[in-house]
Amino acid sequence: MIPSLAVTVGLLVQAAAHPVPARAARAPDPVRVWRTDSIAYVALREPGHLLLLLVDPIGRIQVMPGCCNRPQAIPS
Repeated sequence: MIPSLAVTVGLLVQAAAHPVPARAARAPDPVRVWRTDSIAYVALREPGHLLLLLVDPIGRIQVMPGCCNRPQAIPS
């Protein structure tokens, strides 16, 4: 009984001595794309140019047209 108690106390002391460091705040993704029904939304972390490609279930690739610098809904 004494050896198991000693091992348990030793493990608890080690766990308390080395707490898990807090995770650093993660930077937002540079490009975020999400879809609702037939509309694709895009959010950029910094202003810039973006080419959005859509692959349909058959494997055809379509270039999604872009328009302006303001938030824009792009029909797909």
